[in-house]
Amino acid sequence: MRIFLILCTAIVLATSTTGKAQDHQNKDYSPYILTPSAPPSPRINGPKVCGARPGNPVIYRIPCTGDRPMRFITDNLPD
Repeated sequence: MRIFLILCTAIVLATSTTGKAQDHQNKDYSPYILTPSAPPSPRINGPKVCGARPGNPVIYRIPCTGDRPMRFITDNLPD
């Protein structure tokens, strides 16, 4: 608990009067973004296994990348 309070105090002091913690909001970091952009072909990024409770409906949004619009088709799903 003591470490948590010390950490909270340090954060408050760093962001209160100096304004240095907010300087990063005004800078352009786009030259430093090294993550490659997503390819135009569809790619599903969801988990291989997901859980659900029996007797309850399942709502699953398919996390994917690629050119839009996309269309998904499923077969052999239970009611």
